Amino acid sequence: WIIGGVLNTPIETANKRDYRTDKAMLLAKAADLRVADSIWLIRSRLKAALLEAYSAQESVKLLEQHITIQTKINQLLEQQATVGEIALVEVTRARITLNQLKIGLDTAHKRIADSRVMLATIIGIPVEGLPANVLQAEEWSSVPDLMQVPVQQMKRVALHSRPDIVAALTDYDAAQSALQLEIANQYPNLSLAPGYTWDLGANYWVLGASLLQLPIFNQNQGPIAEAEAKRKEMAQRFLALQLKVISDVDRANAGLQSIADKWTEVERQQQMQKKHQEEVQANYDGGEADQITLLLAKIEDIATQRSALDVLIESHQAENGLEDTLRQPMHSVLSANLQARADH
Repeated sequence: WIIGGVLNTPIETANKRDYRTDKAMLLAKAADLRVADSIWLIRSRLKAALLEAYSAQESVKLLEQHITIQTKINQLLEQQATVGEIALVEVTRARITLNQLKIGLDTAHKRIADSRVMLATIIGIPVEGLPANVLQAEEWSSVPDLMQVPVQQMKRVALHSRPDIVAALTDYDAAQSALQLEIANQYPNLSLAPGYTWDLGANYWVLGASLLQLPIFNQNQGPIAEAEAKRKEMAQRFLALQLKVISDVDRANAGLQSIADKWTEVERQQQMQKKHQEEVQANYDGGEADQITLLLAKIEDIATQRSALDVLIESHQAENGLEDTLRQPMHSVLSANLQARADH
């Protein structure tokens, strides 16, 4: 009978353990960064859904005001048609207009319901779980100050801090560590196997050593080529993502001036409409204009408010797009810009 025991101790050469550790840590870091990027995308979707709910809610208010005024106009027109002052076709046109407004109101109510479903889906709860006052209108009623955005710094901020950009760089570093590991695998590992044997009362110490994975013929060129191709793939993915980020910033920058021009036009229309409504009110008070003319002026004012609402929604959409491009809240970007100016 021979009783023995051997302890096999592998020894990695050429710094392989460090390369494998670096690769694992880099991949873990990239995964954490992608989690952060996914969280931000959920925030962006949630903000867009809230904005859609606000737009639908304000549209309902304006349509209800319009319907109330149009109903009064229809009543006055029907009275005039009864006494023969106007043709019946004008009453018919007014009725069609009122019906179209009611259809638009039903559509706006459906938009509110759809936006609540979207909010519940993004949050991950049943729609019945949403509170009735989930939307805080004050948050969206003010115009975002987009012209103060430091556009020249946006690319630097995006390329230095976006989680997906940093994750792509980390993927490249991990691919580099994997390539270094495969290059190091050209050198064999050692295995030390010291042991003890008891043989018919005699005790022996046994020393053993062996080479593991000895690449004699191809010097591990196949795995090295595969790792190098993977590194090139990560480099191309990063360059493609970087180009997309730069183009997103340029597109956002191009839209800012357009929104500023629209706000200038809306403010001009509001001033003109206010002046026109004051003139109509003065004529009505002086007996020079009838009630229908006064009501039509109010409808024109609602149309101006609708235009202002559209530009307001577009401004918040642009702000959300900028935040999505930078992966940062706009207030933090503006605060950092103001701090940088103060330091300068």
